[in-house]
Amino acid sequence: MSEKLTGKQRRFCELIAEGKTQADAYREAYDSTGTSQTVRNSASKLMQKDYIKSTVNELIKRKADINLARTVSSQELVTRTLRDHITGTISLEPTQVQSLSILAKVSGMYVNKIEDVTERSSIDIESELKRKLSELALVTDDDSDIDVSGVTH
Repeated sequence: MSEKLTGKQRRFCELIAEGKTQADAYREAYDSTGTSQTVRNSASKLMQKDYIKSTVNELIKRKADINLARTVSSQELVTRTLRDHITGTISLEPTQVQSLSILAKVSGMYVNKIEDVTERSSIDIESELKRKLSELALVTDDDSDIDVSGVTH
């Protein structure tokens, strides 16, 4: 169903896509002074319309696509600028480098990732797996001679 949106419906969809509640979006788009219950009911009825839902979903998707493009663009700018600085193509002031660092952080280039790289022997790993399987009641004490790889000893 390709219904034509009114200006108020379009504004309602935009406000929902921006993160407003249905009631707040309805109140603002329709300049409503009705009771809270009336506003909630009207907003809910509006959101049940397929063309309203699809418009909201399209606006949200478009916003996400724009944000992704901005993020990628920012990351490319940081990478290109720092590469040019490192190779001597351009010279940057310390404040510019700091600004690039901040831009890199907000665009997701710095990821705090903690990995457990503890060295363990295969015997330790096997014992740990048997203990966990036992806790799950998948292996009993009678099965203790079973290799976790499926081969019996």
